[in-house]
Amino acid sequence: MLKIEHVDVLFLESDTPGDKKEREHLAGINLCKDMICKYFGDEDPKFLLNDFGKPFVDKEGIFFNISHSKGRVACAVSDRPVGIDIEKLTEKSDTDIKNFAKRYFVENEIALLEKEEYSALAFYKIWTKKEAYSKMLGSALSRNLKIDTTTLDIDTYVEGAYILSVAVNKI
Repeated sequence: MLKIEHVDVLFLESDTPGDKKEREHLAGINLCKDMICKYFGDEDPKFLLNDFGKPFVDKEGIFFNISHSKGRVACAVSDRPVGIDIEKLTEKSDTDIKNFAKRYFVENEIALLEKEEYSALAFYKIWTKKEAYSKMLGSALSRNLKIDTTTLDIDTYVEGAYILSVAVNKI
């Protein structure tokens, strides 16, 4: 079972960048609690942290992950380990994408970017997959940067100005 939901967060004009992150964080926790209640029947989930700082629920068989980006929060809940990443689509120059790709992407991913003419959408598809996969594993992104996302079965969705990828342990 995999369920994905998102909410938009309203900011006040007076909100600082820190205020915005805090609002997104709280919205993510509330969305996650609501989804765990709705899909697993647990009305008061207890959140703990693993060795990598990834939060988890103290009940077996309940997995979740939260991501937020510039006013939108997304949550995935599942009966298997899950990772989610959401990014707001913003324009990036070919040069910025090429430089970033040289440092963090593998050969197949760079070939895909070339085929897609270094579009921002192609870049974000790869990046959100890397993030979602790392979060599913519960480890630091830096440990998984050289994973070839072109060989992984990770779903990606585009809705308006946002792109979202979800990785679920299928074993």
